[in-house]
Amino acid sequence: MDWPRASRPWAGWPGLVLGLLLAATLAPVQAKPAATDAQLLEMARQHLQEPLRQALSQRPVATLPRPTWQSLLALSLMRRDLPTLQLLLPRPAADLNASFALREFPEAPLTPLLLAVIARAEPEAIRLLVQSGARIDGADAVDDAGGVARKTAPLRLAVLLQRLPQAEALLALGADPQPQDAPGGMTLWQELSPKAATLTPEALDPWVRLLLAHGCPVDLADGRGRTGLMHAARFNSLALARALLEHGARTDLRDYEGQSALGAAMQGGHQDMVDLLLVHGALP
Repeated sequence: MDWPRASRPWAGWPGLVLGLLLAATLAPVQAKPAATDAQLLEMARQHLQEPLRQALSQRPVATLPRPTWQSLLALSLMRRDLPTLQLLLPRPAADLNASFALREFPEAPLTPLLLAVIARAEPEAIRLLVQSGARIDGADAVDDAGGVARKTAPLRLAVLLQRLPQAEALLALGADPQPQDAPGGMTLWQELSPKAATLTPEALDPWVRLLLAHGCPVDLADGRGRTGLMHAARFNSLALARALLEHGARTDLRDYEGQSALGAAMQGGHQDMVDLLLVHGALP
């Protein structure tokens, strides 16, 4: 049977389909609810980086409460998760310099930059933190009550913990090679001395060259007048003493109590150190 065009059953189908498609296109889209703080933290704890990044991209970082943001930042630093760190920045400088405690360090509140040093974060992570407002020379960290929690220079911590890439990054960004944040005027040579006894000359040489190149004089003395060579003699750090002597450290200097590097070596019974200093012209 030949149906009339107007009465054919399928005649209106194309128009109907087109209308349905158009209606679906114009219908309001139901926005996916933003992840809650608890959901974000759970994603981070379970190492669900990609879902976490998607969730963070849908929620302004400024809306995250400080404790949530600090936890996410700490996890991204400890896992060296640079893409997530980038999503968490920038943030107000007050947050970037506020201290927070981790279960692993209950007695030592940390700032994000100090944690970056401890966690061996990539130099790029340190650069991002500093450019976002983290104070590179360890201004007073402020606790939730507004009080001073701690004052420690990230560079000092990097030297103490032997974090060479992080120290290089901090110095390249302008960290003070003579930080004044420790009691007794401790120098970076003093921080380097105790562990230098366990380092090979090959491992120690980059440290010496780095500090000298960035303005830490070879004979820089601490608040008691003790130079790096004196501290090296005290701790029997032969490799450090040799390196400092090769770069011109003086053997005739004395601290405020009148003791020289040779006197410190003799007092400690470090015969090899005594011999080294005598060869380089030290006098009893």
